[in-house]
Amino acid sequence: MKPSSGTGQAGAASHKQHQLKADSNVCLYAPDCFLLAWCAGLLSAFLSAEAAAAALLCLCGICLFRRMRPRGILAAAMGLVLGIGVWHLYVRQTVQPLCAMDGQSIRCTGTVTGISSAADGRPVYTLRTSLSGHRAAVDWYAPADSTLLRHGDCITLQAELTRISSDYRFHTAQTQAGHGKYLRIYKADVIGIEQKRGFSISQAMYDYRAAITERIRKMLPDDEGGLLCAMLFGDKSALDGETSDALYRTGIGHITAVSGLHLVFFCTAVTWILRRMRCSAKFIFLMHIPAVVLFILLADASVSVYRAALMLLLARSAPLFGRQTDALRSLALAMFLCTAAAPYIIGSASFWLSVSGVLGIGVLAPHLTRNIKSTNLREFLSLCTVSAAVTPASVLLFGESSLLSPVCNLIVLPLCTAALCLGFIVLLTGGLSAFLFVPAGILCRAVILLTKTLSLLPFSHFRLTEPFIRYTVAAAAIVLLLILAAGKTPRAVTLTALACAIAVTFTAAAFAASANSKLQIAVLGSEKDAAAVISANGSNLILDLSGGRKNAQYVQRWLTDCGIESADLLLAAPDNAAAYQAELRGISILHVTVYSDALWRSEPRICGCTPLCTAEPVLLDTGNLTVNWYGDTADIKWHGRVISLRPADSPACDAGYVIRWGGLPDAADSTPYVIVPAQTGSNFLFTLPQSGDAKIRFLP
Repeated sequence: MKPSSGTGQAGAASHKQHQLKADSNVCLYAPDCFLLAWCAGLLSAFLSAEAAAAALLCLCGICLFRRMRPRGILAAAMGLVLGIGVWHLYVRQTVQPLCAMDGQSIRCTGTVTGISSAADGRPVYTLRTSLSGHRAAVDWYAPADSTLLRHGDCITLQAELTRISSDYRFHTAQTQAGHGKYLRIYKADVIGIEQKRGFSISQAMYDYRAAITERIRKMLPDDEGGLLCAMLFGDKSALDGETSDALYRTGIGHITAVSGLHLVFFCTAVTWILRRMRCSAKFIFLMHIPAVVLFILLADASVSVYRAALMLLLARSAPLFGRQTDALRSLALAMFLCTAAAPYIIGSASFWLSVSGVLGIGVLAPHLTRNIKSTNLREFLSLCTVSAAVTPASVLLFGESSLLSPVCNLIVLPLCTAALCLGFIVLLTGGLSAFLFVPAGILCRAVILLTKTLSLLPFSHFRLTEPFIRYTVAAAAIVLLLILAAGKTPRAVTLTALACAIAVTFTAAAFAASANSKLQIAVLGSEKDAAAVISANGSNLILDLSGGRKNAQYVQRWLTDCGIESADLLLAAPDNAAAYQAELRGISILHVTVYSDALWRSEPRICGCTPLCTAEPVLLDTGNLTVNWYGDTADIKWHGRVISLRPADSPACDAGYVIRWGGLPDAADSTPYVIVPAQTGSNFLFTLPQSGDAKIRFLP
């Protein structure tokens, strides 16, 4: 008996739908549309109102590309609007009231949920408290001689609240906002302490982690022990800065942040043990829940681990309910649950790096390599795809990305994985197999040597710090997501990615070529202190203008952000010359001059150079660029145009451009251009082309 035409058409449609699902990892349905649109709306509202408008345009573009059904369009529109609305509600109901408490003295009672230490050795306690009816996490910088607290202790303070302000050196405000922290406590009187009594799982895990950490540091040298602690617990306090930079520049810095990779290893070990005990699949899944909770408590996990935990449980539960694992839907659902519970997570850098990595390995890589038969080639291209997926987030968040990531993930990452597995064995055996820390330390030493060597190779990493280049990278990422969401073939996605990479490369090359024809003066510092970095014709000069001890930190940050690894001359003050020696260790300095009439110490060495000490004005002439430095004042002549750097309280002068630093000027200059820095610091970039007007860009 032949089937009816209606039944045949329905069967054909059903077969076509299943075939589409099998051939593509990016097939979107109404729930996917809602979840992804929610995240897009939340992110766009977090960035700006213009970004929210752009998100609406992107939604329209996706609808046109995919010819979505009305149900999918309605779900996407609802998700986008709700995401935008939730962020604005969070800002109005939480962020603004908390920030308005800046400078207020308030009595608060909080529970200790985190313990760390400041640079000066003071204990820093993270308190979960309520401020005028608003739940908040606040860091209290306690005195060095204060009573030591433990996790779970309850403390009452009469505290003066301080808003976390933006600091160019560390981007503190942006980083802390990604953790939901907007206030700090530096001054407080302790009213009472109630120590938590009885057994506490969180305290027990904290004590166990501290004991294992102490055992590692006793058995291994500082470098190897610091790396192993960073891999096991995310504790980077003992990790050398040079080693950390090498890891990130080779593309494997993610191994030092406790993430989904660590959770997968941990749960894999638990699964192996339970299978050896012949436990059923349902029992193994049920045991994954307490295992995940214990891992989170043990590692003091970050947002990325919570997201990975949700994805892992969703993936492991899928076969139990007779359904296939959908990587994109699991990722979208995990993002939705995390951001719905804590909207501030949308601004966390680690969250987006984690999401990018999962998108690459769970969605992009299977989609782009599905027609490749060679297993080795498919695995290598998958690594390349993951690295490419992380690149936009890395450039947008940090201005830097690695070109060696695929190679290092093949060569170095297996060594990290082996060391991590040995560490987990010690953790699961209660420290009885601590002898395994010795081979783990040997593996860590190999990782350190390899990454430091590879990071010194030319073009091992690249930096893209210009705002326009970052906008280009963001636009390229949006185009790729649109092409992917449109369900295009792997060939089309690959060609689009190559076209975007070429566009970004040409844009960066054009900016690099034009930089040599411009004079750039970066004025850096806090409050009334300032230093200047002058770049022109391929030369870099560092001028200290105020003698502030923190100036070297600002200069180091600028040089790192711009990828500058050498400077022709450092002009420093005797009060902070040692600070430049400490901060500019990775920068090659050719000459050093200290503004002093005599040596302030015997046989001085600053940045590898014997400094010239003089109290006379310093004249530097490189042809088109002439610099006269008088300590706190500098006159710069470039292609016949004069720029004067002067303190705010100095007399008026007549120059083509006058850059005032350190506050409001006392005198009116008869010039077409006067710069008045913001009260929070003198951090801005002055750019002057050979012809045309100067431009100012304030640094974040």
